[in-house]
Amino acid sequence: TAEDAAESAKTAQEQVEETVLCAGARPEENQQKGRKRIAAAPSAKAGKAQKKPIEQKNELVGSNEPADAGEAKGKDKQAVESVAVQKTPTPRSAPSKGEHGLVAIHWNVAGLNGLLKSPERRKLLISLIAAESPHVLALSEHKISEEKLHAAEAELKQLVLGKYTVHWAICTAKKGYSGMLMLIRKGVAVQSIKMNEVCSDLNEGRTVTAELDAVYVVATYVPNSGQDLKRLQYRIGTWDVAMREYIATLQKKKPVVLIGDMNVAHLDEDIWNVTAKHVPKSAGLTPEERASFGTFLAEADLIDAFRILHPDARGCFSYWSTRSGNHKLNRGLRLDYALLSKCLGPDGAGPLRLRDVAMMQEYAPNGDHAPTLVALEKQGA
Repeated sequence: TAEDAAESAKTAQEQVEETVLCAGARPEENQQKGRKRIAAAPSAKAGKAQKKPIEQKNELVGSNEPADAGEAKGKDKQAVESVAVQKTPTPRSAPSKGEHGLVAIHWNVAGLNGLLKSPERRKLLISLIAAESPHVLALSEHKISEEKLHAAEAELKQLVLGKYTVHWAICTAKKGYSGMLMLIRKGVAVQSIKMNEVCSDLNEGRTVTAELDAVYVVATYVPNSGQDLKRLQYRIGTWDVAMREYIATLQKKKPVVLIGDMNVAHLDEDIWNVTAKHVPKSAGLTPEERASFGTFLAEADLIDAFRILHPDARGCFSYWSTRSGNHKLNRGLRLDYALLSKCLGPDGAGPLRLRDVAMMQEYAPNGDHAPTLVALEKQGA
């Protein structure tokens, strides 16, 4: 994104690809024979020593992975640069009856003002709402400051035809930075709305939490570890821990739907060039962050909705570098997630159950982030 370009994990795609081993993590329920991973860091509760990482081979795109662009010469280099990453089909699932009990979408818009001023992007947002009619739509990294909030809200409400209420988390620590907003469809019963519930002392506007009748919906924009990994320890040692504790507190009352830009690519399949030398040194792609995310899932008792429905999917990303033109070749990262309390899984006993999940690449025709959708249906539907 614009303000994080110098420090973002996403710039990893723009470096020369050189082959080297890199480590990943995968939830236990989706492990398969022959795949080698770094396991998530063990829970402190477990009291077990962490296993030594296992050397792995690259399996991101199989035989279709481009050769090392850093070593290719002449025509061979041109051929490498034109090879697209194949994408596994992930068909959508319609509700069993009527409409879904909850449709939640998150979209990192990399600046709301830019979206509102772009006729093309305005049309994309209108089209997304018309096509999916989400109960909750979260827009992260809006970058709106306090003095510009009212004007932006008025324009946004006009864009969505007054069908949604708007709830803002504003970054007051730095103008034009971060921010999360949540649009909630009118008619949806909302018991409470809270902002900045995680690491609130930094005032970076990174979370909005809506308590609905059946679940909590938490929208988050997770801090990037930054240039030279300056915020790595804060991200894994402070933020990840605080978010885990927050989710655990909410789950004592109701199940949780956690959506947002998590700024980490968890699995090997979530990184188009996973064996490139720079990958383990890049923000969002380090073994420490990926293992911490695995620990977060395990200890917060959450499931990755996309991997539950599509455990073997490859080439399915939510972000593509705009400067590198990687979108047209599907050279991306999966940084955006929908995480659910386990009882909300397809076979769970919660009030809702997972029915559909999608990373909607068609709404990011030029790259950057695509909207990520999760749909849950009512039990018995």
